[in-house]
Amino acid sequence: MPAAKRCRHEIMADILEYLAAAGRARLTWVAAHANLPLDRARLLLGEMEFYGLVESSTSRDGSAFYSVGRRGYEYLELWRRIRALVGR
Repeated sequence: MPAAKRCRHEIMADILEYLAAAGRARLTWVAAHANLPLDRARLLLGEMEFYGLVESSTSRDGSAFYSVGRRGYEYLELWRRIRALVGR
C-alpha cells in the first residue's frame, strides 16, 4: 500500500518542527528534512515568510538561513492540538 500523501499544512509543520529543533537552517537542509525538491521548498518558505511563520537572515558570506518566527510557534502549537484531537 502506498504511503499517504502529506497535505500542505503537514509539510509546513514538519518544516517548523525542524527549524525549532535546529534553531536555524539553510534552504538545502530544510528541503532535505522535509523531503522536498529545492524549488518547492523555496516557494513554500517564501510563502511561510510572507505569513510570518519563518524569518530569514543572511550571513556574512551571503547564504540565507531560516528560523521560526513568532507566528510559526503559534502555528506549531495549533497543529499539535489538531493532531491530538483527530488522534494522529
